[in-house]
Amino acid sequence: MNRQATKSDPADSYAARLKPVFTPGIPPIEALEPQVYLDAQTESYDAVGAPRLHLGASGTESGNPLVRVMLNGSALTPTLRRVFIPSKSGCTSFLIEWADGEPGLVVLALEALNPNEISAQVSYLPMTEIADISQGDHDGLLQITVPTSCVAQTLISIQKNGAGDLKYRTENTTIAFDELSSDEAANLKRFMDMELAAEVASVCGAFGFELTDMTATSLQAALGVGLSSTTKKVAIGVLQVGGLIATGLSFAFGPIAAGVGGALRGVAGLTGLVTPRDDGLEDVPGRGAPMVVGRRYLAHPDPEDPNTRYFTVR
Repeated sequence: MNRQATKSDPADSYAARLKPVFTPGIPPIEALEPQVYLDAQTESYDAVGAPRLHLGASGTESGNPLVRVMLNGSALTPTLRRVFIPSKSGCTSFLIEWADGEPGLVVLALEALNPNEISAQVSYLPMTEIADISQGDHDGLLQITVPTSCVAQTLISIQKNGAGDLKYRTENTTIAFDELSSDEAANLKRFMDMELAAEVASVCGAFGFELTDMTATSLQAALGVGLSSTTKKVAIGVLQVGGLIATGLSFAFGPIAAGVGGALRGVAGLTGLVTPRDDGLEDVPGRGAPMVVGRRYLAHPDPEDPNTRYFTVR
């Protein structure tokens, strides 16, 4: 099958018009702070760019900083890294790794366009190994490349008025997967252009303006090995963005998101949204943290195999 690559057309698209952000179902960052514990660690990279975590107390071995996140009630320990992307050199960028050895990396790149407007580019990569996109160290940050194929990506601009209210518009969305038909790719693009874009805008608007207004020195201090209240706010916001795109893909595609050719495998199991009270879901990866984006798993029988179930997220 030929790769299906679908892009937004901002010239005449409703998605490209400025719209108010209304997302009452997403928990605010402040409400999640008691449920999140941060552990600052450091790492270096081997010859192929694969990360090598430094053991021992935080900061006892020199290296690039990263944050391991512990979620109340969940076995997940997502990893957040600041990264450098050559094509986004003016952005403050992050890489979200939900679980070691599991597919599904999320990249968030934030940039200040003016004092009242920021851009946010979010990319979902269905790969497992960071080494696949790593280019090693760049001035104390992991340098990565974001591929142009096998990716779901959206670019959003977010505006804030004097009252702090937000508006957003979708500048561009790209869906490029071999496994998706043209109709499936178009449906996913429509979902990312609209509902998912509004949710990402809501979260990024809560911390992105403060973040992009920082100097390079302030960023290094706030997001380095030394943890602070700013570190926690940013970490939760970045984690929410990653959870939104992963659960959004699961919601949009159901069984496809769980494993068409492995393309979107993992998105329904890596977002910490299954609680121990859900009947029959005790063994699903990531159970126990429904607070991240305020959603829950739904189990469905596989129409081709009554003994198998797939999961979507509501």
